[in-house]
Amino acid sequence: MFKKFAQIIGIAAILATMLTLPVQAASIHTITGTITLNNVGLKGVVVSVQGTALTATTNGLGNYAIHNVPNASSGTIVPVLANYSFAPVNIKFVNIVANLTAQNFIATQIHQITYIIAGKITKGSVGMSGVLVTFGTLTTTTTLSGTYQILNVPAGTRGRIVPSLAGYAFTPGFISVAAMSANLANQNFTATPVFTVSGKVTETGTGLPLGGVTVTLGSFSAVTSTATGAYTIRNVPAGTSGALTPSLAGKTFTPPTISVAALTASLHSQNFVAAP
Repeated sequence: MFKKFAQIIGIAAILATMLTLPVQAASIHTITGTITLNNVGLKGVVVSVQGTALTATTNGLGNYAIHNVPNASSGTIVPVLANYSFAPVNIKFVNIVANLTAQNFIATQIHQITYIIAGKITKGSVGMSGVLVTFGTLTTTTTLSGTYQILNVPAGTRGRIVPSLAGYAFTPGFISVAAMSANLANQNFTATPVFTVSGKVTETGTGLPLGGVTVTLGSFSAVTSTATGAYTIRNVPAGTSGALTPSLAGKTFTPPTISVAALTASLHSQNFVAAP
């Protein structure tokens, strides 16, 4: 019995010794935080412990985590991203013995990053001047050689590049731009002359205007006459040929069609008379 008692005393002594031993600190730690711009996480900021290889880059939420920071070390946390400043400029830590959280910074854009959109507009093989080119609220006009530049486009801007000039259609009609992140060159267009074909539809005998008449030019376009009997088919490409034809249920027309051959100019007074 004495032997068992002695064993119990020995075990108790060992346990007491273990409980009084100091807890060994972790050998490495992690520093985490968030970097924001206008209360939104800023991606791509390089955060490092100055003078060391310890570094991290913020994710899409602006969060970063610097791992493997040695226990009991001291240092300075520094964020870096071109065209941005940070508050505070840095954060110092001394004798780190646990993970550091909420080591946060607020970013300010030093100046607006901008880009250039450039291209050329040609008619045939010749540059075309005087074409208005718009991109959102930004505008410019082509030079004598047909070139254009839209300057100072803010980074991240998206929209459509659209050329316009009376009497012309453009191919393509527009170019879509998604989130500007670099200069854009060779945003080119081709111009083609376009014309209008117009006239009036009236009632036989009375000469009163007739609205609601559908007028087609081949397979190219279809419009409806207004309450004044007028119709206009716009943006008809040069060289278009076809039959100009009116139609309305319960009506016949004189002439039944008007032939258009290789359009080279706008056509007006292409009139029709409707009868029951």
